[in-house]
Amino acid sequence: MAYITCGSLIREDVPRLAKENEIFLRHSITNEGCEILAKVLQTTTTLKELVFYDVGVIALKNNKFIEALAKNHTIKLLYLAYGTRCGDEGAKAIAAVLKENSSIEEIGLSYNRIGANGAKALAGALKTNKALQLLDLGRNNIGDDGAVAMADALKENTTLKTLSLYWNKIEEKGGSAILNALQQNRSSSIESIDLSGNKVS
Repeated sequence: MAYITCGSLIREDVPRLAKENEIFLRHSITNEGCEILAKVLQTTTTLKELVFYDVGVIALKNNKFIEALAKNHTIKLLYLAYGTRCGDEGAKAIAAVLKENSSIEEIGLSYNRIGANGAKALAGALKTNKALQLLDLGRNNIGDDGAVAMADALKENTTLKTLSLYWNKIEEKGGSAILNALQQNRSSSIESIDLSGNKVS
């Protein structure tokens, strides 16, 4: 694994990073750093895991990075750890990636200040995405509206296996919608849904 302090990224790093299996990025990243990462994503044949920790949302606002991530065919795990704070706009960027990308199997978005609008965008992507198997949205604020949107996606999605929605201010309306969706979709691959910490029975 390559541990990178984002401020230290330079273009000469691209060939080395493109040979890594995992990249762990810490601290704030610049637009130039995002473009360096985009070049890595465009050239790598080995990179499978990309983890952001306390990096901030700027990468998800950089079009070159988002386009490269969407077209990448090697990344299996994308994790935006606590401190990234991507919010709804970041979730929408990830949703855009999921509509095109066919390799990412796991996404971690816990503690990212995502609300109902971000959840709705991700849910829209799940209706067509055929690769994602795990989505962690724990400790956000999607509420019933976000949960209902996720339920609508679960009526159509056939590949997601694990959905984590713990501590998201979901109440009976959202919980019931998810249960009904699973009952309707006979082709669902869901094995686990975590609704702990919500007001559902």
